[in-house]
Amino acid sequence: SNTKCTGCSVLTKTKPVHGKDDYSHLEESELLVVTQSLDNKFGAIKPCLEIEKKLLDDCISGKYAVAAAVKCPSISEDDMESDDIKICRQHVIDTIEHVKPRLVLACGNLAMRLILNIRGITSKRGRAFDCETPNGHKCTVVPIWHPYSVLREPRFEQVFRSDIKNAYTIYVLNKKGHSNFEYSVITDMDALREFSARVDRTSDWAVDVETTGLNFRTDKLQTLSITTPDETVVVPFLH
Repeated sequence: SNTKCTGCSVLTKTKPVHGKDDYSHLEESELLVVTQSLDNKFGAIKPCLEIEKKLLDDCISGKYAVAAAVKCPSISEDDMESDDIKICRQHVIDTIEHVKPRLVLACGNLAMRLILNIRGITSKRGRAFDCETPNGHKCTVVPIWHPYSVLREPRFEQVFRSDIKNAYTIYVLNKKGHSNFEYSVITDMDALREFSARVDRTSDWAVDVETTGLNFRTDKLQTLSITTPDETVVVPFLH
């Protein structure tokens, strides 16, 4: 066991190893992928399964390092108490300070909670958060779906790939998108009726929505965007 784990309730659980060092062999990298807990498959203890690593390799074009947030195998957020989270956070901070990434992709809610001390992966995935370690290393953390969640639920794959691509392009390659795209915001019913009349005169139009999440039963509509060959309008909801 790692001495930094002292006091963690996870030590009382039967595991093949506790507090495994899975990062000291890693080289410095501009991109660090942090999974949730170590996986124990056929006696091999790794930060993720081979099928999950294959998905990451397919989504990330450049070099990257990967390590687990929790250094014990097969641990979920429900297995950890608040004090355990505080103790375990030391390990993921040590990992970041060792690898010295510019960008950290936090896979899943547990990794995000350990690094940023926040919850709610559904509403926070794809967003960028500034992070500075106690020793002064600064990086950007972008929460994303865990690869296992994507493999289990394929509808997550498009946003998973998009979140990785956007974060890598902006925070590793330093390329920020530039566009001449223009739109107008509709804020009253008269303007909406006028636009509706214009839409009625064309058969070519597209609709996009922004929501608070992907669960249609609980999440709410935030923005409706409608594009025709001539214009794009945005209709905000509950703003």
